[in-house]
Amino acid sequence: MTRGDRARTHRLLPALRAAADDWILIADGFSCRTQADQLAGHPARHLAQFLLDP
Repeated sequence: MTRGDRARTHRLLPALRAAADDWILIADGFSCRTQADQLAGHPARHLAQFLLDP
């Protein structure tokens, strides 16, 4: 398991799962947005999307 895998599994995913529904996750990378949605059930938005329609 890489350092990134450990950080995602032990820190990021639990934080996303515990986040409130109205909490907005900004992630510019396609894979980051996809993983947040698929692994934590918390959709993410690209910064440009957020700036156009907050």
